Amino acid sequence: MKKLLGMMILGFTASSFAGELVIEKDSIHYSRLAKFALLPYHYGMISVQGNQFTGSAIYFSMETKHPKKFFSMMAKEVDPKMVRKNDTLWEATAKIPADEKNIIDLTTTVHVTQFNSIEVKHSWKTAVPENIRAKGIFINYALKDFAKPCVKIDGKEYSLPNENQVGPLALNIDSPDLVLYPDCSGREFTITFDGKCNIYYYANKDKNSCLRVNLLDDANEFRYTILPK
Repeated sequence: MKKLLGMMILGFTASSFAGELVIEKDSIHYSRLAKFALLPYHYGMISVQGNQFTGSAIYFSMETKHPKKFFSMMAKEVDPKMVRKNDTLWEATAKIPADEKNIIDLTTTVHVTQFNSIEVKHSWKTAVPENIRAKGIFINYALKDFAKPCVKIDGKEYSLPNENQVGPLALNIDSPDLVLYPDCSGREFTITFDGKCNIYYYANKDKNSCLRVNLLDDANEFRYTILPK
């Protein structure tokens, strides 16, 4: 496996690799069409076709009792930073406002395992845990990138609408398996979540849409594993 001088976003792009994750510079490659690119503030599945950039950004966010309510790793006020811990491990930190006085210390780790999977953990500490109203990840996507406009959750197919709509896909499911880009050669991957989750869609006809995966457990961490096909 090649070495990576890295940053902290996870994404996928063009290469000749098949069946094995390959770390190269700031990317984790898994096919000709896809790679995970690491950045300090978020990470995402990024695919490149010719000169056309497309793909999915995946990022953690929280809703808190601060007047602004919603914060992600992409918000300037959370001051995201990232370090390369070793050849296969990256760590990013951020400070999320819990209210107008208190802070939530957030740490995200991304680890490439020997089993050709990517383990992600978001963990947080705060003196006021009751000020966390919701926590989870957003997964941005464009329907034009899909072979079929759907995802799979625990083996069941769910259609993704091509119009301005918001709604639930699956609610109160334990440790779900979410397949993105199903049956799309070189892009398909599965995210297996640890804990009880709600999954929603936010569809936008003219722009990229997104999925929202909320962790329902009263916990101080959110773990999931990404396994490219």
